[in-house]
Formats: sequence, C-alpha cells, structure tokens
Amino acid sequence: MRFLWPKRSPVIQWSGSLIAILMVLFPLAPLAYQSFLDRPLYEAGSQLTLKNYQVLLTNPLFQKTALNSGIFALLSATGSVLLGALAAIFVNRTDLPLPRLCQNIFMWPFFVSPIIMIFGFILMYGPQGYVTNYIRMLTGIVPWNLYSILGMAVTSAISNAPVAFLFCSSSVILADATLEDAARSAGAGPYRAIAVITLPLLRPSLLFAAVLIFTAALEAFSTPVLLGKPVGILMFTTFLYEEGISAVRPDYGLVASGAMVVVVIVTGMILIQERLLRNVRRFVTIRGKATRPRKIRLGVLRPILLGLVLFWLFLTIFLPLGGVVLRSFVAVLSPFVSIAEMLTIENFENIVSSTTNYRSILNTTFIAVIGGALTTAFLVLIALISRRSEFKHRGILTFVAFYPRAVPSIIIGFGFFMGFIMFPFLGPIRSTIWAMILVYAVRHLPTGFGAMSAPILRISEEMDNAVRVSGGDWWTAVWQAIIPLLKPATLSAFLLLTVTFFKEYSAALFIMAPGSEVAGVVMLGHWFQGDAGTATSMSVVQLVITALVAVIAARVLKVKIYG
Repeated sequence: MRFLWPKRSPVIQWSGSLIAILMVLFPLAPLAYQSFLDRPLYEAGSQLTLKNYQVLLTNPLFQKTALNSGIFALLSATGSVLLGALAAIFVNRTDLPLPRLCQNIFMWPFFVSPIIMIFGFILMYGPQGYVTNYIRMLTGIVPWNLYSILGMAVTSAISNAPVAFLFCSSSVILADATLEDAARSAGAGPYRAIAVITLPLLRPSLLFAAVLIFTAALEAFSTPVLLGKPVGILMFTTFLYEEGISAVRPDYGLVASGAMVVVVIVTGMILIQERLLRNVRRFVTIRGKATRPRKIRLGVLRPILLGLVLFWLFLTIFLPLGGVVLRSFVAVLSPFVSIAEMLTIENFENIVSSTTNYRSILNTTFIAVIGGALTTAFLVLIALISRRSEFKHRGILTFVAFYPRAVPSIIIGFGFFMGFIMFPFLGPIRSTIWAMILVYAVRHLPTGFGAMSAPILRISEEMDNAVRVSGGDWWTAVWQAIIPLLKPATLSAFLLLTVTFFKEYSAALFIMAPGSEVAGVVMLGHWFQGDAGTATSMSVVQLVITALVAVIAARVLKVKIYG
C-alpha cells in the first residue's frame, strides 16, 4: 500500500502554531510550577504548597511595593497620555510652525533605551546633576526630587509619551471635520470644538494608550532600579531583582509567586482594556463623505507656543541626551568645573580595552540584527496562519502571540532560567547568544505580530483566491501572492524589532553569563560601580547605532519604523 504524505499546508500551520505555543509556555509553565513548590526546582523531594503566596501577600515589603507600583504606574500613564494627546493635537490640528521637526524630536525616546534616558535625567536633574547644581547655585534651592515616586513618574511619562502620541495622532488625523464644523456653526470656537468634539472621540485611543503605558510602567525596570532602589523605593521588578539576583540565597518560590502575581495583574489590565474597547464603533467618524479637519490657526500665539514647545523639548529630551553625550567626553560634568579642562577620550578607550565592554556591544548588535531577522521571519509565518488561513485554531494562535505583552521582560527572563533548570537537556544553549535571541523573541512577539497583522488584513483576499482557484494550496497562495506584497511591511517589522532588541536588556538579567553579556546590563553595572564615564560612552555607541538604523530606514529604505 502506498504511503500518503500529509498535505503541506496543514503541516506548516500546525508546526508554526505549536512552536509559538511552546515558546510562550516554556518560561511560564516552570514559573507557575515553581510558585507552588516548597523548594527550588532542582532540589529533590519538593512538595506542592501555597506557602509562597501566603508569605508573599502577607509580606509588608511586598504590600508597600505593590502600592508604590500602582501609584507610579498611574502617574506615569496619566502624564504620558496628557503629553501625547497635547502633542498630537498641536502637531496635527494646528498651524504650529515646524510640526515635523517637533514630532521627530518628540519621538526620540521611542528609539532610545530607557536606561540611557534615565542616565541623562540623573546627569542633568539628579541631586548632583548639572542643571540641579546650577539652579542651586543661583537660587539656593532645588524645586524637584528625581529620586521620588513623582520624579520617577515624570521621567517615565516623558519616555512613554511617544506611544500615546502615535495612538492619538492617527485618530486626530482621520477625524471627520463635519462634526467640528457643526459645533462651530453652533457658536463654538475652535478650541471649544476640540474640547467637546475631538477629545471625546479620542477616548478609545487615550484609553488604549493609558492601559498600555500603565502596564509598561508596572513592568519597567530601568526607572525603578536607577531612581527608586538607591533610596529604598521598590517596585515589582526591583522587588523580584532583589529577591532573585541580589539576594545571597535567592528564594525562588517567593520570586516565582511574585512574578505570577504581576502576570495576573497585567493580564487583568489587558482584559479590562479589551472589554472597555469592545464597543469602539460608537466612536467611528470616518464615513463615505468624511473630510479632513481644518487646521486651527494659532494667530499671534504661533511663535509663543512654538517657543514653549521647543523649550519643553530642550528640557526633557535635548538636555538629558546631550548630558549623556557630553559626559562621555569629560572626566567630570559639573557647572563648577570647566568642561574644556575635563575633555577626554578615556571613556571610549575603556570600551576597547575591556573585553566585556566591546563584546557586550557586539553581542547586542548580533542579537538585534540576527535575532530580529529570525523573529521577523517566524512572525510573518504565524501572522499569515492567524490572519490569512482557515486553520481552525487560529484564534488560539492569536491569543498566544499577543499574550507575552502581559509578561514583563524580567519575568520572561526568570521563566526561561527556571525552564532551563526544569529541562536539563537544554543546558548547552543556556546562557548563550541563541538563548538570548529566544528570550527576546518571546518577549516581543506581540510587537512584531501586531506590526505584521495590519498589513496582511489590508490585502484583499482576491489575491490569494486567484492562486487557490488555479489549483494552488494555501502555502502556494501566500508564497506567490501575499508574501511579495508584504516586503515593505516585513522590512518595517524587522527594523522595529531590531531597535526594540537593541534597547532590551532586563530580559537577559537571569540568563546572562560571561561571554553572552549584553550592553544594557554591562552599562548598568558600570553605573552602579560609579563609572559613569564608561556607562555613558557605551550609551553613545548605542545611540549612534540606533540613529544609523533610523536614518537607513527613513532615507535609504524609505520605510517607517513606527506609525
């Protein structure tokens, strides 16, 4: 009897789906299991218990940590949404001069690693920062405290504001002008029309951005570890870091239970977000006869508002990033010392002279480029299965692809650490570059999947149906008709993942080992050791590489990394 090979398309669909499911389950299953064990996974004789959760939830330190995290996330989300919405309206709805320049500068934190932004804020606005010392010298007082929950929230809001800007800009640009015209015909001025018509219609975008940034703040690591930890303010991620890495005898049960609590909280926030946006059609305004809204004329306020916007961008973006660059070229950065006398290239020489320093930059670049390419290729496949096939379990695949957004980077890394312990045969790849790529890929599956889903849905089904009618199977149809049309979107997704991987580092904390260092962790180590010069010089190298990627994307490849 002749052996019948299985059809190609179902094999590809099942294989891609099962790989995606295993990738997401690999860090989460051991983490959940460890949270119910009375001893570490690698010790024999373990028994199931709820004691880890009892100890965690009754721990006054964890309770204080939860309160700190909630306040920080709420303030951060509120500030980011306010800044993003205002920027979207001023850039897209008014005749503000130099709108593209203001937009591009406002978006810089989107490309820059949070750790570099925090370095800049500390150098400028920290207790001994350049601006702080200058203000203290002039006035005798300093009206801010960067090392506080409010100070942390402000820096986080500035870093996350571009996310809110992107969500709000699309809604502002596509708004139906007839609604505002109706308000104006009823006697409302342009600003009142925006207040009573445009802002309410932005509610879905504002809500989505607020929940997204709230969850991002809950899982943030750079801001809490650099601004909170030195003064004893713990957040969820720094609590896990203290108990899992810094502790002499890590309590893996406590860390795992804490990680699962955070995952449950973030998952709940995402479910709330989806429920609130379920009736989003109430806010639809783009219809057959919609017209573009008119620009609001600022009149005599144009130069004043432009000056205020540029001054804000100077204080919140130019000064912090400029401080990082300047600090990398001086031995000491202080208004009490002449910068010309402190100039040096020793900080950059430290990169070359240290194997760990330059190897971490090479490793990070390799992970970003090669890992980004491999992840993009896989995401194209699962996005096609989810969005462009009749695979009966594509709904599960979509949920799995988006779920890692509910798992903070540091928890993904800890989950992989536990997974490698639980499955010893994977030991050879543990703490290797390839393990890092896998961790990063799982953590940022939602980013790439979302970037690929929208372009796929915009392609008419007539394209692949034509191939199917001619006798081709699903794979032939997508390979010949869909994938060629996705080349610009695929390139954009690759560049987005490259930049994202380049910024990532907290996911590597638990699995990094000598030889597989990444730049962010090494920079953090130098900073805590008091070597700000080397930390900032490595930051400048990372900024240059990121800028090159952005320029190549925009000028050479003519693709957008965002928007």
